[in-house]
Amino acid sequence: MAVFGIGKPNIEKLKKKKDVNGLIEALQHRDENIRKKSIKALGDLKDKRAIEPLIQALKDKDEDIRINVIEALGKIKSNEVVDLLIKTLKDKNKKIRKSAAEALEMIGQPAVEHLIVSLKNKNDNIRRDAVKAFGEVKDKKAVDYIIQALKDKNRNVRKEAAKALGKRKDPRSVKPLIEAMKDENVEVQKCAIQALGNIKDEFSLEFIIKALKNNDKFIRKHAVEALGKFKSPKAVKPLIKAMGEEEWTVHWPAVQALKSMGQIAVKPLIKVIDHKNLGSSAKHILDWMNLRCARCKTKLQTKRYLPGGIILGEEEYNQWTTKTKRQLSRVAYKCRNCDTLQCRVCAEKYQCPGCSNNVFDVFLISER
Repeated sequence: MAVFGIGKPNIEKLKKKKDVNGLIEALQHRDENIRKKSIKALGDLKDKRAIEPLIQALKDKDEDIRINVIEALGKIKSNEVVDLLIKTLKDKNKKIRKSAAEALEMIGQPAVEHLIVSLKNKNDNIRRDAVKAFGEVKDKKAVDYIIQALKDKNRNVRKEAAKALGKRKDPRSVKPLIEAMKDENVEVQKCAIQALGNIKDEFSLEFIIKALKNNDKFIRKHAVEALGKFKSPKAVKPLIKAMGEEEWTVHWPAVQALKSMGQIAVKPLIKVIDHKNLGSSAKHILDWMNLRCARCKTKLQTKRYLPGGIILGEEEYNQWTTKTKRQLSRVAYKCRNCDTLQCRVCAEKYQCPGCSNNVFDVFLISER
């Protein structure tokens, strides 16, 4: 067989003959496609003799080849490659990390048993890496081991445990993560809050809201970001209050979180639109949102200055011609009683869908 010469090895024949040595030799072929096919064939054959050559092939510069190697190692299902795959979870390349996690999943129980042993290792870094790997393995028992790691003596292990639980999103981890919010290390507290934000369990909501009173601005920042993920009406008022902070680290995430809330944040924001400290930000968020009529769902017009030199305002509006009014039927109207928004057409024809009131005012939030 000519590996480096003009001829190309027949990978299918080598695989059919279970010629592991021939396939290993093909890993060195200059043709990229030959290397890829030989890697896949070695993975399918699941022969442990291929482990070391495949590990060497993992140094290839080609991303696809590295991914194929990791997949092949996962298929072989050997304890020998678990440590390597755990280390690969720290690779800069996201696709490589994903492949390593999937390979550990393929290995299954042998990988889990290996990780359980690693969690008892005296070396802090080994325990930390094991916890991170547990976050990727979809074994149900993994959550219990990660929760235990939240009480590890090393802060980096505890931090990684909180991150892993955030990825798993298992309801069993909510209470342990709430406890981890009291950790002596600030970084662990932050990771616990982030994890609770990912899990989005209503039980944790009040504890995250309490974190908005923390003296550490970064704890407050993470609490704000976590609340934004809940999309819960209970989170809106605390976020509006956080939006009033002078500390930009907290203020801006609160603004972004409220933007992501959508319709549930509209009425509470309207209520503070004239507030000295909150009004400007409330207007910015409402102006950014695609506000829609509560009845017909048409997009509302809330800008004062329109093309053609038309300036919106209640007094001017009453003096416009019928034709002009028709053209501007999307102008927003706000219910005086409950702040529900409707377009002009619906406001003139119907009562408020929120409270049956029939008194509306033109609602403008932007000068441009």
